Amino acid sequence: MKLIKAIIIVASLLAFSSCGLSTIKYSSNGASIPVEAKTFSVDYIENRAAYVDPILSNELTEELKDKFRSETNLSEVLDGDGDLHFEGEIVKDFLRPVNITRDEYAAATRLTIVVKVKYVNRLDDKFDYDTQFSAYRDMAETQDRTTVGESLVKEIIEQIVEDIYNKAVVNW
Repeated sequence: MKLIKAIIIVASLLAFSSCGLSTIKYSSNGASIPVEAKTFSVDYIENRAAYVDPILSNELTEELKDKFRSETNLSEVLDGDGDLHFEGEIVKDFLRPVNITRDEYAAATRLTIVVKVKYVNRLDDKFDYDTQFSAYRDMAETQDRTTVGESLVKEIIEQIVEDIYNKAVVNW
């Protein structure tokens, strides 16, 4: 009897999804994107922080585009008119001492980047957001931004992009 109920439930779900009643498509990475969504767009993310890393804006913008190209079936449009649209700015990029020792010296320095992102889902505005995302990495006191900065910035960008992506399309 339980087997018959299970078969009926599975058959019903398959029938409903094949009739076009399903409005969300799921991917293997957990993304839930409306079936009607066909495109995405990402405006250039300007660096408005007090410290301006000359490559940060471009790398962040391209990493976000790459994430959607590689993990969704959406097509990129360049006119800012995607079904899913992102715009934003880097608002903070700073270093600060952490792990202060008994001698009042910093044992490490923390690099933090904060990005403000506005996301517009043109198909369902209940998923829109205007949020700040931040990530940081620590470096040893003997290191400085010029020697390890590129790898740390890359890690921070990857984390921020993952957070932006998850908030936009992973609705668990």
